[in-house]
This record gives sequence, C-alpha cells and structure tokens, in this order.
Amino acid sequence: MSLSGPAGYMALFAVFLVTIVVGEVLSRRPTYVFPLILIVELSQWRPSAILVVLASGFHVYFGDIVTVGVIVGFIIRYLRPREHGARRPLGLILVFNLMLIVGITRGLGAFGPNQVLNFSRESLSLWTTMLFVSTIPVTRRVMESLRNWMALFGLGLTIYAIRYWLTFGFGNYNNEVQGRAIDKTQALVVLVAAILLFAYPFGTTLVQRFVPPAIGGVVVLLSIQKTVWLAGIIAVIALVAASGSDRASRTRRRVVLVSGVLLALIITFAPGGVSHDLSHSVASTQGTSSSVSWRTQGWSQIVQKQMSGPLLNFVVGSPIGTVLDRSVYLIDANNHVVQTTVDTHAHSDYIQQFAEIGLVGFTLFLLFLLWLLRGTWRASRSSGPDDALAAGVLFSLLAGCLAFYIGYTNADVSGITIGLAASLVTAHNAQRVLRPNAGAPSKDAESPHAATSTEEVDLATGTQ
Repeated sequence: MSLSGPAGYMALFAVFLVTIVVGEVLSRRPTYVFPLILIVELSQWRPSAILVVLASGFHVYFGDIVTVGVIVGFIIRYLRPREHGARRPLGLILVFNLMLIVGITRGLGAFGPNQVLNFSRESLSLWTTMLFVSTIPVTRRVMESLRNWMALFGLGLTIYAIRYWLTFGFGNYNNEVQGRAIDKTQALVVLVAAILLFAYPFGTTLVQRFVPPAIGGVVVLLSIQKTVWLAGIIAVIALVAASGSDRASRTRRRVVLVSGVLLALIITFAPGGVSHDLSHSVASTQGTSSSVSWRTQGWSQIVQKQMSGPLLNFVVGSPIGTVLDRSVYLIDANNHVVQTTVDTHAHSDYIQQFAEIGLVGFTLFLLFLLWLLRGTWRASRSSGPDDALAAGVLFSLLAGCLAFYIGYTNADVSGITIGLAASLVTAHNAQRVLRPNAGAPSKDAESPHAATSTEEVDLATGTQ
C-alpha cells in the first residue's frame, strides 16, 4: 500500500503508535519476542509479504515495527527493572548498539534515509534483539517457552520442506524458480529446535526424547545448507562435551555418535535423488562458480577495501549504507568464466561486523563471544540442575553460532541465543562473586541462578 502527503504521515504516526503498544507488551511479556523475531526472520526474503506501508517515501516493514517495539520494550524494562522482573543488560551490548547508531548517523549524512534504513535493518534488528533478550532472566520456563516456539515454527518448516520434496524431489538446485526447500535461516531454526527438543523433551519415553530431534536432524541434512551442517556438527559436539560424566551422559554420548553415523550413512546411500544431490553439492564447491570460491573472493576484497580506506572507517566502521561491491568470477550459461560485481552483504558476519563497526567493534565482538562461551561452559559445570541444563544448551547453540557466522551474516535466531547467554553468564558471575559471603543478601536474590550444587549435571534430564 502506498500513501503520500497527510495520509502518509498519518500512516507513519499509526505505525509509531503500534510500536509503542508492542513495546509495552514486550516489557511485561518478554518471551513474546521469540515468535515476533521468528516471523521477521522467516519472512525477510519475501518483502511483499512483510511490507506494511509505503508512506511519504519511507518503506515501513513489519520487521521495522518489531525492532522499534523491542527498543521501546527495552527502555521500559531498563527504567523499571523490578516492576518487570528484568535484569540489567550487559554494558558491552549497549556499546555495540551505540557503535551501530554512530554508523547510521554518519550514513544519514552521506546517503539517503532509505538507503541507510535498507542497509541497517539486519544488524539493527540483531543488536536490539540481543539487548532486549539480555534483560530476560534465564529460567527453565523461559527455555521451555523458547523450545515451544522453535518447535512450532520448526514443525511448520518441516511440513513445508516435505511438501516441497514430494513435489520436486530432493533436488535443491534445479532452477531459480523452484529455489530450495528451506533457506539457511529456516534450516537454522530447525537445527535449534532439534537441539532444544533433545535437551527439553516433551516427555520421558524414548520416542518423545529422540524421535523429534532426529526428524529435525534429517531435515537439516536434506536441506543441503552446508554452513548449517557445520553449525550443527559443532553444536552437537559442544552439547555432548558440556554433558556430565555419569552413566546417563556416557550412554547419551554413544547414542549421539551412533545416530549421527547412521543418519550420514542413510543420507549418503539412499537410493535416487538424495545421494546424487549430496555428491553434486560437494562437487559444486570446486571451481570458480562455487559458493565457497566467490564468497572468499568477496571477503578478500571487502577486507582490503576496509584496510585501505580512511583510518576512521578502519577503526570504527564505515558509514551505514556503504555499498559492499564484490567483484567475483562466475560461469555463465555458455560455460564461460565471466567477471561481475555483486552488491550485497558480506555473507560472513565476521567480515560484516569488521565493515560496519570497524576493528574496535570487531575485536570486542570476538572477545564477547569467547567470554560467553567460557561463561556458559563454567555455568554448565557448577550450577544447579536447571541452570546447568540451560547453560549447556546455550553453550552448544553459541558454538553453532560461531560456525554459522563464518558463511552468513547475522540471524536474529542467534541473537536470541547470544542475549540469553549474556543474561545467564552475568547472573552466574554475580552469584560466584557473592558465594563467599553466604550470609550476605544478594541483590540478584530473585534470579534463578543461585548455585545449589557443584556436582555435574545430566544435560538431557537436568538431574544430578
């Protein structure tokens, strides 16, 4: 819908009021942010489906409303933490948001508002998601709420993928019209849902505990999203490593490893399309036309451009809206190697952050992720059952994020993970500081992270 003049301004004002309402709801019911973020993530490649209004020259999307609503909700929770049961956010996440806002401000001076908005949507949504979610205390109820929403969306994606495969077969590279059964973000959602369903099963029977995550694993394998495969492998290894050392943990290690081998054999040697597509996928990573080849070409050019540009851009990042030109070599329809220019994101969150928030922000970002890994690992080994379970799962998902970021720019699904991990680690560290003074009251007494045992915990059941 397109509106201009007074009607356009009225439409923008109405959208603004909606964001205020969304923010107020999120401040009181923070877990409602999970489905909102998932809707934005899973529809971001279909602008016609999420375009709300074109008013007075501005394209306003559903994701923009959610982002501003999240900011409003964060401000309300930040100003009234006790009333809304919120944790204080980690200062470093505030720094990242401020650095991005500086880049947006510089971009407004160099480019048009629409270009700045188009180039900032993805990162702004990610950082605001991290900031808001970091105020949510990590309880078992919150983790189960995340599991429920991820399972619901993962089920929908699984049904869609099965329908696609029954219609077109398992070929994901037939033509541009058919596309893929599920894209990288959708495959990531299914992967996260599978891990959460394994750690927080809906029941205690073997079917309830192992069948749902196994189905998710098969869907991820058949999606032929190689970066998500890597993230899944790293995440599973991390989850197993964070498990306890009792008999149940050793049994689970064997089940995970044997199941992984069996699934790989089933996929590799399945008759017909599956094995062909996997071999074709591996073969397609060779040569100048491959995804790996053209991405590494682009990464090298973006890094060189950033390092050879103005010193200010190198240190704190380029103005948001700067086009990332990548000159890449592809093979055309006549099998000839041609050179072309692609204007897009870096297809690597590490390169993207280096370009957007500079060497300072990029270095802090890496140290921040490593600090979260260390903190969730420690919490998984020295907390009470529920906290150890949550810490182990977040450690696993964080490890998967680090792998996912190699091949793709940020996804708000991982922003949820990072925000929850920041909340858990800061709470756990506060408890460690207060632990020597057992008689002193804790300002985080209402936090669910009070350590109750130093024994190792079974991550699948939460029992000692």
